[in-house]
Amino acid sequence: MYSDRRSYFDRAIDEWKRFHRDMADLTVWIREAEELLAETYAPDGSLDVEKARAHQRDLEEGISSHQHSLAAINRIWDSFVQTSSPGSGSFLQDKVATVNWCWSSVLAEVKDRQPRLKEESQQVMEYRKRMDEIICWLNKAETTVQKKSNTEPGANLAELKELTQEMEAQAEKLKWLNRTELEVLSDESLSLPEREKLSESLRTINTMWNKICREVPALLKEPCSISQTRIAGKVSFIPSQVIHTEKNDAVSLIYKVREII
Repeated sequence: MYSDRRSYFDRAIDEWKRFHRDMADLTVWIREAEELLAETYAPDGSLDVEKARAHQRDLEEGISSHQHSLAAINRIWDSFVQTSSPGSGSFLQDKVATVNWCWSSVLAEVKDRQPRLKEESQQVMEYRKRMDEIICWLNKAETTVQKKSNTEPGANLAELKELTQEMEAQAEKLKWLNRTELEVLSDESLSLPEREKLSESLRTINTMWNKICREVPALLKEPCSISQTRIAGKVSFIPSQVIHTEKNDAVSLIYKVREII
């Protein structure tokens, strides 16, 4: 009889030691997780996707490794409640409830971020690639135009003629970028700052294109036969939605380069 009671008492002591140890460990981890989650928000309240991606794996692993501790805490507490008089351990009851509430809050936020923090979609990567290609070409075109402007008349004509021959292909790339913009900006893998940056880059590309369309024919003393693009207005975003304001109607971009003899 005594040995049974002693064994029961020892098990109870071990359970309470584990309860307090798990409570202390889980409380520290939850506080650190909340701090990590808070650090991933930009000053304007939007999610900084790069920072969030950097911490997401650690948070997910932390949840996986601590869920057994939470289960043990709740099991031991339920056992205590069943064997104790009403009102016993009210202070601990509040702590257990707080830990469960904070755990659920962290878990919900980490899970909610998962779709947004997946690797950038293939569509967005392709869009960035084509955007980089046309920016590279536009920079080359601007350099060619500047060289022609600073040299004697008749000089640098070969480069300008080569430029005009390339413009039709580049025009098709720009047409695709403008046509696909809204679809790409609605991609869930993009954060608000990333969407704004992409939209601003496209407006810059259109501005550079229009400048080249004006300057190249002028330097070649040819009538301007190259269509310019209509620049979209500023894009305004709210989370999970992309709303365009001051957006011009889509215009078919038809580019035909006159053969220069």
